[in-house]
Amino acid sequence: NVGLLHSRATAALYSMLEASGDHCSKLDRQVTAKALTGLAREIWFPIRVCTPHQILRYMLRGKGWEAMLAEFPHACFIFDEVHAYDPRIVGLTLATARLVTNWGARCLFLSATFPSFLQDLTRKALGQIPLIVPSKHQEGDKEILDKKRHTLEIRNGSLAGNLESVIDAVESSPSTLVVCNHVRTAQTIFDNLRNRFGNNVSLLHSRFNQEDRNRIETELLSSSLPKVLVATQVVEVSLDLDFHQTFLEPAPIDALVQRMGRVNRAGIRAPSSVVVFTEQVNRYQLYCECKGTSHEPLCLVQRSLNELRSLANPISEDDLIGAADRVYSEGYRNEDARAYEEGFNHPDIVAYEKRLLAGAHQDWVEQVIESTDGTIEALPSSLSSEYESRRRQGLWLEADALLVQLREKSFAHIRAKLNTSADPWTLNCVYSSQRGLEL
Repeated sequence: NVGLLHSRATAALYSMLEASGDHCSKLDRQVTAKALTGLAREIWFPIRVCTPHQILRYMLRGKGWEAMLAEFPHACFIFDEVHAYDPRIVGLTLATARLVTNWGARCLFLSATFPSFLQDLTRKALGQIPLIVPSKHQEGDKEILDKKRHTLEIRNGSLAGNLESVIDAVESSPSTLVVCNHVRTAQTIFDNLRNRFGNNVSLLHSRFNQEDRNRIETELLSSSLPKVLVATQVVEVSLDLDFHQTFLEPAPIDALVQRMGRVNRAGIRAPSSVVVFTEQVNRYQLYCECKGTSHEPLCLVQRSLNELRSLANPISEDDLIGAADRVYSEGYRNEDARAYEEGFNHPDIVAYEKRLLAGAHQDWVEQVIESTDGTIEALPSSLSSEYESRRRQGLWLEADALLVQLREKSFAHIRAKLNTSADPWTLNCVYSSQRGLEL
């Protein structure tokens, strides 16, 4: 009864079928995965799990949009972790929710951190919808809100500059999570820690191919944790991990809360140590350029650090909720505010019924992803022979699992090493299953 639909759904379903222990051949699993993905695009599964883009591609009349006229009215939409969406996607999503609500649909928004400004935007779009928040007047909620899982330290300097003190802390702890903002930083820290702790250090980031990333995540979830996991923000979602302590590069508070959620996860141990550094190693500011002048308010990262500094240890879940609310008290600003308004007032959704033309469709990608980072997939040249071998066997999904996803922002640094005349594009950079791709 449940279908899966996103840009990598076929590969994900193939991995699920493989993990289920069925005895069919790889080719049969590949056919089944492709068929299940195809069915998820049709009127077949009563329940579908997807990304917001799969809904928006219909609202912006991507190919096959007509089917949703039969499915969206009176349906139930559940939007998870909305705070993590790009502001433009938030605007498009709320505009979509407003439209389908007029068609009798019901919408539920849920999130671990749901700032008040986002609640207000949701109410503005959909009216005074009920809001269910944890309440200290209810015993179960009170237990969660009062739970104190972490002691927090905001430490001056960077992860690299404090590496010896990190190593000392690692030696006395069963497991440690180190989260970096950039892949290159993660690889460098990984090398340093591996020199000290050997094979009991693991690395996870976005520049592994899908095959290696699946392997690393499976090892993390199915066996005992390594002495140290060095990761980027990919660790923030989908991984149910429970480390004894963590060291984090600076980030907005919602990202930090997600990272902290991988430490003392159930809260059954004494409060665990969380150290957040005030500076990141890489000079490229991933989240914002913080000027902090009298005319320019502090960026999200600095506001987050300031709010976290004001909390008394050990910190509770209620403390974090309040801090996140204060950091985002002004809502979207500047470019983010413009992006949200563009999405929320998108003419193709606002005037949806006036613009209906059966049989006509338009390219939705540029409209949804416009002005945001794009990605491409490339094959490390060292894996070319293995890729061709798998293709010759008809195992195209296993062949595609060797490709590495790259952001377009990386192109300037690798253009000379990228062969765009090959299919797929090949990249003459070092790749290893332990460190991933090195640009």
